[in-house]
Amino acid sequence: MSSDRTNVVAGAATVPEGANTAPAQPDPATPDVSKLRLEKIREYLVESLEQGDALQANLGATSSDLMLMGFRLKEAIEKAMADSSAPLARFEQLMPAIEGYLKVTRQIDRLAQLDRRLTDARSADGDRPKPR
Repeated sequence: MSSDRTNVVAGAATVPEGANTAPAQPDPATPDVSKLRLEKIREYLVESLEQGDALQANLGATSSDLMLMGFRLKEAIEKAMADSSAPLARFEQLMPAIEGYLKVTRQIDRLAQLDRRLTDARSADGDRPKPR
């Protein structure tokens, strides 16, 4: 086969013959998105724990824990897909991890909605303490 054609194995495209499969070098001008994301999760945790209300502080802390867990799951899924020569075949094996990731992100959404409702309720009541 010529080097400018893509090999097809069982209906799935593979790397063209003779293609350079070495990982691309990151552009130094491009920010490290993973590092920025981790910094934002940490920032969210610190801001949450500085809140006076214990419930909201712990909701924020739990949310940041879940954000970190979700981020790590996403990284692991992406790495497994990238390391596979047949990503679609690997997809089925990764479904439990993908479903776990989706559950984590859904829980983050629920906690964010709860935090928003608590914040709105306290703002409407003039920050009066709620009976427990």
